[in-house]
Amino acid sequence: MARTKSREAGLPDNTLGKWGFILGIIFLILGVLGVILAIVIAVVAAGSASVNTY
Repeated sequence: MARTKSREAGLPDNTLGKWGFILGIIFLILGVLGVILAIVIAVVAAGSASVNTY
């Protein structure tokens, strides 16, 4: 939004807006990978718990 507002106001590209956009994408990807990793760990833990029945 900051980059769009800067362009509409006729100002040069907003550096902080650009970094915010880049960091937002990076943290979104990291969050998705974290959720996938948590699901994989939960599935592996559930699978190994059911194997060890004595």
